[in-house]
Amino acid sequence: MHDDGDEEDLEEDEVVQGGSLYAEHPAARRFEEKAAKAREAEEAATSVELEGWRLEGHALVRRRVARSFDEGGHTLGLITRWLPADEASGDGALFHAVHDDGDEEDLEEDEAAEAAARLEALGAEARAAAAECARTRLVQPKYENKQLKKGERAEAGHLGVEGARAEIGALEQALLPGLRAAGSRWVAPKARIRVRWLQSLDEAERASELAAALVELEQHLRELQSAADVSERKPWRSDAHEWLGRSVRRFFWLKSEQRWLCTDASVGSWLPAEGSDVALWHVTHDDGDRSSLRSGGFCERCLHTGQS
Repeated sequence: MHDDGDEEDLEEDEVVQGGSLYAEHPAARRFEEKAAKAREAEEAATSVELEGWRLEGHALVRRRVARSFDEGGHTLGLITRWLPADEASGDGALFHAVHDDGDEEDLEEDEAAEAAARLEALGAEARAAAAECARTRLVQPKYENKQLKKGERAEAGHLGVEGARAEIGALEQALLPGLRAAGSRWVAPKARIRVRWLQSLDEAERASELAAALVELEQHLRELQSAADVSERKPWRSDAHEWLGRSVRRFFWLKSEQRWLCTDASVGSWLPAEGSDVALWHVTHDDGDRSSLRSGGFCERCLHTGQS
């Protein structure tokens, strides 16, 4: 029996010749590979019925179907299992279809019934065209980064909120032995801090919620810190610059009063430029306020000795 519905009787040597031609045809090999994958998927579904999916109990199960998509033509397939409707949630029944080209999809009951009826209405020529399309359709191979070991390759779960959640969870697991050894409140059974934190991490849906969880973990780590903080930049210097000890006058525009405010300050220390970071000068204003200025924040004509 041919895929287009025709039938014929062959002699033994014709069967052998036909089998050899089929085995040597590239399109036939691709079709067999896809069919093998479809069978593996179907066998996996047969061995384990996941989350309520059933392999029998509905007339549409094991029915051949035909689906029509925007690109034209028809795609043939088989309904392999179904999920009964959930009256509590209001969700309708679903039917899982495995197409001859290897694709799969879940159909609502009216879509599955329509696909089965569409196949019945197809003529032999349309069925043959759909079967040939499934054999010869070129499937884009799945990209695989072979430059890195599997454990080092980036996957979808490593990105976005899910990826950040996994990274924060892994960080907490790495810190856990040290927190226990230090007697941190983080692991105190009665406090249940870690229990609540893990729950909030699991329920986080936005980056801001993950950030809050990370800050909370950092706060508990700081409670155990005995050494002083180490600055990422060199310490402020109080020597080796001619502006140190000089007075500076700054002007601020008061928009509400539509006038300029003049304040005097003294240069107490400075931070030399480093890499892409420009030099900074730390000044203390006469009213007690403090600020850090770039070299563009004041100029030499603004510097004076403090004498009127």
